[in-house]
Amino acid sequence: MSKITPDPPVTLNPTDADIERIFAHYNLPPAEPPIRYKLPESLYQIRVDVRAEESLVTAYELLEAAAATAYEAVENLSGSNRKVVLGVVHLIEMARAFVDSAVNERPMNG
Repeated sequence: MSKITPDPPVTLNPTDADIERIFAHYNLPPAEPPIRYKLPESLYQIRVDVRAEESLVTAYELLEAAAATAYEAVENLSGSNRKVVLGVVHLIEMARAFVDSAVNERPMNG
């Protein structure tokens, strides 16, 4: 029985030795190792003297701003893009409820 579709092409995974041999064949300089940049763990650092309540209030305000931005974006979208942004709004509101509960030191009812 013959196949209608051909076999997929063979994928080549050259080793470092293969690459060096190709470079040597064409008299190219050896490959230099890629430059590795060490990224910081976080772009923002919170001062050590900030109390937990202050951090939660700031997080709540940031979530408010994110929700306002998302609601503004929703007005200009339609279809699946609108649904995606409304999903983000829902996630923001859920996070805001947790932060609000922590600020008010009330257990979440589940």
